[in-house]
Amino acid sequence: NTVPQIEWVYVEGGTFDLPFNDEIYQVTVPDFEITKTEVTVRQYKSCVDAGVCNPSAGLNYTSKRWHHPVTPLWSYGREFAHWIGGELPTWAQWAYAATDGGQQYTIDAQLDRCDAGDIRLESVPGQSQIMHSCNGEGTSPVCSFPASRNLLGLCDLYGNLSEYLLDSTRATGPFPLDGSAYTNSDICGP
Repeated sequence: NTVPQIEWVYVEGGTFDLPFNDEIYQVTVPDFEITKTEVTVRQYKSCVDAGVCNPSAGLNYTSKRWHHPVTPLWSYGREFAHWIGGELPTWAQWAYAATDGGQQYTIDAQLDRCDAGDIRLESVPGQSQIMHSCNGEGTSPVCSFPASRNLLGLCDLYGNLSEYLLDSTRATGPFPLDGSAYTNSDICGP
């Protein structure tokens, strides 16, 4: 089985201000690449078919919603990233890419929330894994909301689902200033 077609976006590194725990840190991120979209069910299925990734990959996967984002456990998402020759982005890389190199990323305030992205509106009572969003239950196909793309062309920056990162946003410090992953023995173990 072959690795699926993935559209990568080159991000030229630089220094930017990253707010963290009521402080602003100047973080320098080296050049890197990031996927334009969240990983789709179809892309992830290629990894399952190759015998590398775990098929327990969430409701979109079991429902065969091929163009929707896959929602596996974090470890399975990282397994997929390694299989395609990549790695999950660090928090600093994601923040840098999502904000067009540290610029302020904003959605046009005149847009209706649901024109900007597929955001969670409410949880379905008694079913914690299902949500009502702008387009009904669950997620939307990746890259369905052009208004939420940034200047780099990254999709779904507003809504659909949260991104998996190599490190945690629950960091307590010290924060790495070189764009590398934050590690904390309290979160990750010794």
